[in-house]
Amino acid sequence: ASIPSKVDLSISFIDADGIPEPVNAFVLPQGTVFTTGNGIEFISIDNISVPQDATSIVVPCSQETKIVNQLLGITTADLSQVYTLGTDYANNTIDLKRGGVVWTLKDTLGRSTNIDKHYIVDISTDKIAFIRFGDGVNGAIPIPGQEIRGDYSTTKGVKGNVSIGAINTTGYDFSAHGITATTITNYYDAVAGSDYEDIEKIRRSAPLSIRTLDRAVTKQDYIDITKLAPGVDKANINTTCGKAIEIYIVPNGGGIAPQSLLDSTKDFVELRKMLTTFITLLPTGQSDLIIDMDIKARFRAPLAQTQQDIINVLTSAFSYATSDVNKPIRTSDIIALVDNLEK
Repeated sequence: ASIPSKVDLSISFIDADGIPEPVNAFVLPQGTVFTTGNGIEFISIDNISVPQDATSIVVPCSQETKIVNQLLGITTADLSQVYTLGTDYANNTIDLKRGGVVWTLKDTLGRSTNIDKHYIVDISTDKIAFIRFGDGVNGAIPIPGQEIRGDYSTTKGVKGNVSIGAINTTGYDFSAHGITATTITNYYDAVAGSDYEDIEKIRRSAPLSIRTLDRAVTKQDYIDITKLAPGVDKANINTTCGKAIEIYIVPNGGGIAPQSLLDSTKDFVELRKMLTTFITLLPTGQSDLIIDMDIKARFRAPLAQTQQDIINVLTSAFSYATSDVNKPIRTSDIIALVDNLEK
């Protein structure tokens, strides 16, 4: 389903004159809501302990709106019952309640027995998310006549990838901790938000899933598993010593991975790694490559068009889509790209 964008918010504590003001220790609770100027909500994903005399903090956030105790329907005696979550359901956020009995979200009912209280989230062809229960063979059938209620999140997907400085307000009362004023901002773009998987994404993800079988053993497995994590587009690894592995990631659409995406990706890989392997998740940087070239055009080739052709071929060859983490860039390749142009 849709993936919420992630961002690290910076909050500074200031006095009436705008001077940094040390504060007493307190805890900023998980789920604190921050908003952009046009009302897009982000929530803090952890409790943040603010130390004594701090003048600023960093708060990892996710672009989600919490839906609590939502009535999804009443159970029947039907096989494979379905209940709609809507078109803006945030991937893997559902917590189902049914008559006080715990039901568990699974990726598939293929390994569930007729007594396992399991359910899955499916996506219809018109991109509506819905929960589906078992058929009495793979997964139990709920007792009929009971309310199904759930806590989950909605998200704006790719629209949540807001730009630098867009998130600047909150309803949280900092004055309760004796704080005079705050400034709230995001110094980096919100990243990794995406809409429901299209065919191109499925074509990329399906071979990775089949190749790894949900378990990381080889170096390539770790790269493939990481690319399957929600919000991750590109990945590479560095083995430092023995069973220690550093994994570098790039969010969907590019940019710098915030701490919240690093944490969620680590949790995803931890469930699929070998027990004796220790992993560290790190963001990749972005490097500017400055090229100074002397080029001789063919006889009567127009100068401006020749220059533009060169820029086009180089930016295409080294665009985000064709780049990768730690991909080698060779001078000979750059020369060949230019040398082969018609002009």
